[in-house]
Amino acid sequence: MTQLVLPPLTLPFPQRLHPHAAEAAAVARAWAARTGLYAAPQVADRAYAQQCDRFAAWLYPTAPRDRLDALACVDLMMFLDDDHSDEDAPRPHALLASPLLDVVEEPMSRAWRARFRAHLADWNRVNEQIGSARTDSGAPPPPEEYVPWRRVSSTLYWHFDLIEYAHRHELSDVFVSGDLYRRLVECAVDIGAWTNDLFSAPKELSQG
Repeated sequence: MTQLVLPPLTLPFPQRLHPHAAEAAAVARAWAARTGLYAAPQVADRAYAQQCDRFAAWLYPTAPRDRLDALACVDLMMFLDDDHSDEDAPRPHALLASPLLDVVEEPMSRAWRARFRAHLADWNRVNEQIGSARTDSGAPPPPEEYVPWRRVSSTLYWHFDLIEYAHRHELSDVFVSGDLYRRLVECAVDIGAWTNDLFSAPKELSQG
């Protein structure tokens, strides 16, 4: 079996966790129980053991409390959708039809909402495509196809749209459509996606 040794990964800036992370996680867990998000208790236990309910608190450490609560619920559903995308026959992402989107889209302008929805649709599409390709061939895509796919499948494109929601501030269309913003986002997405892949590589290698 191939062995992967991960080097120490450090960041030139400190990690920040929202001071109300625990409270937002409790809200998200209560929402999941109330809506029947998880089909079985063990599925919920796995999500909470992986701290999926705290992902938003790491990603949006300065969000107003009410918006952090909504984002924590969104991310619980996102992680469940992400698990489904690893199945042999991935299903359409449930988040795309969730009432949660009405909450986070309420303050969005038409252009901002269109950008957010386009990124969600791209995320849904690429995961359906990779699921079909995996079923058909059993082989991963070549690097020139994998890199752009990984950027979209990471969910970080649409998570970046929600940074504006977390900060109660919409970026201008001129800035968002510019090359500087595109390069900044691609760099950040690559860091997040490839770091995740490095840490999940031992599991993937063990499964062949």
